[in-house]
Amino acid sequence: MRNSYRLALSGLVLLLAACGSGETDNGNDVAAAAANDAASATRPPAPVPAKPAVVLEGDGLQLGGRRLAFGATQDAVVKDLAAAIGKPATEEGNQEECGGGPLYSVGWDGKFYALFEEGKFAGWEDRGRFQTQTGLRVGSPRQQVASLTGVSIEESTLGIEFSAGGFGGVLESKAPDAKVTDFWAGTTCVFR
Repeated sequence: MRNSYRLALSGLVLLLAACGSGETDNGNDVAAAAANDAASATRPPAPVPAKPAVVLEGDGLQLGGRRLAFGATQDAVVKDLAAAIGKPATEEGNQEECGGGPLYSVGWDGKFYALFEEGKFAGWEDRGRFQTQTGLRVGSPRQQVASLTGVSIEESTLGIEFSAGGFGGVLESKAPDAKVTDFWAGTTCVFR
């Protein structure tokens, strides 16, 4: 009987040793993995950086990566801009006394204007709503303007005016740290 007792005891020790040997219960691993998968499924995906809706260019605009060049029809440009901006224009009207002739202006909240000549997209004026692909915008420093290829910065009746690559604008002063206050491209109603 002693031998059978020892045999039973040895079997029990082996069984206990196997249970405490560091091996994990596969049922617990599966449950933990399922819980992790469920938690991952409920987390929102990482945000994908969006392209800007409107990017300023010297010869037109980019709308969500699609080119909109000067010369496009007024109806198409206004419709596409309203879709890209997410709302209809807030201002429309004739600018009769422009140096090169009358222009029709369509604007959004006093920050951006598309200008049309005889029903065609002719220019834009931005007052702080959008920027170029390189980040040039109202508020950009003079150093950024000075880095443009072929830039010209000179005093005019408008103030310290710059032009480069189809863009034009005004700096707030002659100071080295002056900022862009006005920004445009194409045909505009700027009085010199």
